[in-house]
Amino acid sequence: MKPHDSLIRSAVTAAVLALIPFQLPASPLGDEPVSWTDERRAEARETWEERIPGIIDEFRDWNEGFADGKAYSDRSDSAVLAWRQARVLHRYMQAFHITGDPYWLEIFVDQVDRMLDNRERHPPEDAPGWGSARGVAEVRGTPLGDRQKSILNPSLLRLRALSDEGRAVTGHTYEAVFDEHNRLVVTDLTESRVIEETDFESPHELTAVPGTKFLIEGDPVPGEGFRIETVVPRQLQSVLHDGMITYPIALFVEAALTAEAGSPAANYQDHARRYLEFLESDVFKKWEPYWNDLSADSGNYRYSDDRTERFPGFLLHHNRYMTLGRTWLALKDLPESEHGDVMEERVRKMTGYFKKHVRPNDNAWAWNFWDPGEGEELEVIRIEDMSHAAITASFLVQANYRSGAGVSRDDLRALSNTFVNVMWNGSLYRPRFAPYVARPPIHDFRSPTLESFKRGGEWHELARFDHRVWRLLEAAWKEDPDRNLALDLAYTYTRIVDPE
Repeated sequence: MKPHDSLIRSAVTAAVLALIPFQLPASPLGDEPVSWTDERRAEARETWEERIPGIIDEFRDWNEGFADGKAYSDRSDSAVLAWRQARVLHRYMQAFHITGDPYWLEIFVDQVDRMLDNRERHPPEDAPGWGSARGVAEVRGTPLGDRQKSILNPSLLRLRALSDEGRAVTGHTYEAVFDEHNRLVVTDLTESRVIEETDFESPHELTAVPGTKFLIEGDPVPGEGFRIETVVPRQLQSVLHDGMITYPIALFVEAALTAEAGSPAANYQDHARRYLEFLESDVFKKWEPYWNDLSADSGNYRYSDDRTERFPGFLLHHNRYMTLGRTWLALKDLPESEHGDVMEERVRKMTGYFKKHVRPNDNAWAWNFWDPGEGEELEVIRIEDMSHAAITASFLVQANYRSGAGVSRDDLRALSNTFVNVMWNGSLYRPRFAPYVARPPIHDFRSPTLESFKRGGEWHELARFDHRVWRLLEAAWKEDPDRNLALDLAYTYTRIVDPE
């Protein structure tokens, strides 16, 4: 099994759809972004000013009732911290910016301090941080002799850690040897015990090694055989998880270190300086060896070469390097940032790398989940999905609002048109969204292939730029008053009615 086989199933639909001619219908909100005017701000103020206290109260009740107010901060798995805890931390920062109430900052530092206390040393670089064993288990078979008459196929298996096969891998070493009676004897060398003896007839399916399936063919002689080494997935740190975890922490650092003296956030500057030291000395320096300058205006991080990485040594997926890019965006202009200039350069080259791979789709954009680097081969290259693309959208919006960083207003226009003109089904009554950023299968709000906005994530950040996004997300919230979307809209409202 090759390391990329698991991408095939999820990519087939998108790959086929990309070949189907698709005519976009006219959007009921218009085909181009709509600017915010004083009248539109007043309209938003009239409806949202009175909603916000109830939204904050609901979030406070949820927080106090969930895990005794600790959320997921006592977990050590970086995947849980990245996809769950980091989102909660981001909500605290939203709630603080909406209310100015230091209650949210106090909860924030309590949880982040707990997370930092739970760090351990994991590869790569054996640096302090959080790891997750979600790569691959590797199983490698090698002949015991140079001139064997039997063949083991395949000689290498790379099994997803979260698959049934990957979970079954033991990390033991085995030998499968033919005896003088043409029997195949399989021994677990780690535990010094025979686990199978069976008569051999070519071809023979060997399944005795947990989690694996091999085919042995040929006319073996006594004494020949194979050594089978298994390696369980290692606890690895990742750019993706570090980026997701550190972004809200960077937002806290930014808020505290730029706060006016005497304001609530200014009281947390000691915490902020300690977190900044962690972000620069641990996180930034840890990933610098994996940065690649690909051209004068393009760059990306690579996966480590650890054998249990899913894609060892490959360039990262677009949304993955962008998670860390958002952290650098929040830190790069702080006077106390030691590496701000380098962070800004990293972000500039990330945007350059992404824009080399994006392609026009009428007045919108289309892009892939991942584009291979030179010499890298992916069996399937699929269109980016809605959920991961939300990270891309957030990065690009933040890059534009934070001094440009290579992202223009025309770029935001194409991004917003992707969301409104391509992905949205055009209904304000029951808004649904395509699962990919290009060529949805059916532009019909009744289609089960379309999704509600609950998985939409940070697409809401485009509402500051485009009133159409505000309108359709407000419609999505009215149809299904989701707590998280309500907080997103409340936060966005504060940025719209009082633009920075």
